[in-house]
Amino acid sequence: MTIRPPYKNPFKPAPAQSAVSNGDPVIEVKKKNPYDPQFFWKISISELLADAGIIAYAFYFSQYFFKENNILGIIKPWQLMGLYAMVALTLPWYLGYLYARWDIFYQKIITKIVKWFFIAIALAVLVYLMVMALDVPWDNLGKTDKLTENFAMFLTFLLVLGPMMSIPGFIAGQNDCENPKKESNDVNDPSVTGVMMMIVLAIGLLVWWANSDFTHNHSWMIIVVYLGSCVAAVIVFGVFWAFLTLLKKLGVYKPLANFFQSFFPLFIVSILILWNEIGMRLIMTSTGSDYAKISFGKLFFIVTVSGFIPFRLIMILTPPIRLINLLIGILAFSLYLYNIRQLCI
Repeated sequence: MTIRPPYKNPFKPAPAQSAVSNGDPVIEVKKKNPYDPQFFWKISISELLADAGIIAYAFYFSQYFFKENNILGIIKPWQLMGLYAMVALTLPWYLGYLYARWDIFYQKIITKIVKWFFIAIALAVLVYLMVMALDVPWDNLGKTDKLTENFAMFLTFLLVLGPMMSIPGFIAGQNDCENPKKESNDVNDPSVTGVMMMIVLAIGLLVWWANSDFTHNHSWMIIVVYLGSCVAAVIVFGVFWAFLTLLKKLGVYKPLANFFQSFFPLFIVSILILWNEIGMRLIMTSTGSDYAKISFGKLFFIVTVSGFIPFRLIMILTPPIRLINLLIGILAFSLYLYNIRQLCI
């Protein structure tokens, strides 16, 4: 089968191709218009909620709550590592979801550049956050325990499993772009995401059980642990699938899916901003200084490598372009940067 190359202008939708080459049918290559008037003047609720969260963090949490409370003294080690696990599993998934939109709206030359940009962001963020999580002086805080040790081992697996979550995210994004007006009984097949989560769960159980004292004292138990973790993950996946089937039969799956989809960007933004606060506190812990002595350059570096700036820019530029969301996003983004700049004065 021969596939015609896309239209040369990378920013305009390509015309439909219908010719036949070498006797083989040619797949039609037709990109959507990223500046479609149907969406240009409409507001995306999910982006609006994310921007509202950014403004709330800028004017309340960063300026009052986190400034008066050391987050490292509040959060427990396993909770911090749990935050890392959330980022490792959700950020690559959502980047894959957004990349599916870039792939449908822009031409090949643009999507190739964007793909490697997304990959670089995901890897840089995951590596940086893991280093930061393991760099917290938990021993000095008196919070080291068995659960922390298990989570630390699990995080090394997430460096590989996390980026792989972009695959089910990309599939979900393609489905949404191809069927934007699905009926309540026509929902995305969650099997790919479910299988990936089942693998993550199996490895998590394997690390937990293999690191137990009983397994250490009985080496033969490793076989039982290996098989048991796989069986347990399959059982959990079966229960999860049955629960989704029940929700579909009750007719509440689609409203719940839309609800969580609307709040998903806010969820990711909140986690990334929490990591910004953790990074600031780590600088203060290592230097013995306070907010007034932290340079803006260091703060800007933290906000960038922790993923907040790249993720928000990607959301702003993801097609179809919505003018109102674009302006609100730039405003919220600027307010947050201005606020952390004030913390450096």
